[in-house]
Amino acid sequence: MKRVILPLIVAASLSLASCASFMNPKGDAPRHGESVKQCGDTPRDVVRDFFQGMKEMSLSILRGTIFQDRSLYRVFGKDDERRGEAVVRELIAHPEIVGAGGSCACSLLSIERTDDPAKRIVWVKRITTTADGEDIHLHRRSLLVTFDLVGNCILDIERREHRWERYE
Repeated sequence: MKRVILPLIVAASLSLASCASFMNPKGDAPRHGESVKQCGDTPRDVVRDFFQGMKEMSLSILRGTIFQDRSLYRVFGKDDERRGEAVVRELIAHPEIVGAGGSCACSLLSIERTDDPAKRIVWVKRITTTADGEDIHLHRRSLLVTFDLVGNCILDIERREHRWERYE
């Protein structure tokens, strides 16, 4: 009987451990008294807060949407700071020359579910205005955002298109 029970206990322990590491992408179990970071109730809430942080240029809001101790560049660069910095520079570059004094603002356009519960397609709207204020252009682009399933924190942001597309 002992020969049967011990393997069952070991199998159950391994099964639970594999489930715990799936739910926490870092694979670290919270220590006694610690909690997993909660970035929002839903991925939509976190994306909304992320864009609010961009609008206000608030690093504290942006950091509140990102998993544990990751930086913005690591999120955009698949854990590579230099690659992430290049991606961020490309994303904020003007899709067309707007001239000195022109402006550009990004906002959330929509969020779509995917087959993967941890991923969402986020559509970004970009409005550029020329320096004289007469020409306003609308562009959009989609990003694939991966979330931590426990706290809805952003783990990764990938560009889906290589360029901003113009739309009316």
